[in-house]
Amino acid sequence: MNTGEELLANLVGSWDKRPEATTWLDNLFLARTYVRHYADVATVEGGVASGLQAAEAVRLRHGVAGKIEVIEADEYSGSFYKGLKVLLAPIAAYAKAWSLGTHALGLTRRSPRHWNLLDDKGGCDFG
Repeated sequence: MNTGEELLANLVGSWDKRPEATTWLDNLFLARTYVRHYADVATVEGGVASGLQAAEAVRLRHGVAGKIEVIEADEYSGSFYKGLKVLLAPIAAYAKAWSLGTHALGLTRRSPRHWNLLDDKGGCDFG
């Protein structure tokens, strides 16, 4: 478990230090979330995007037909996310209060953060 490290994100200012998919070696191409890619976040999607960039670089270097296109996701404005945050805030507050309340009432022996709502049989597991 990544306690305290729940989100893996590239460090601020690391863009200039991160490699491209292509290298100066003819047969070495890089693909991973740390490689520069359009999403710039350490996610599965970022790894796939850099893998597609590397595949396109291999194709170009060896003159193979059939372009490999990386389709970039649409971006929404900051106001969209702010509005969504305000819209969903009551639901998040209710969920947090419910989780903390059940923990305070002793309905669970584990902290709410590690509480599984359903057990293996599909029933409620309160501890």
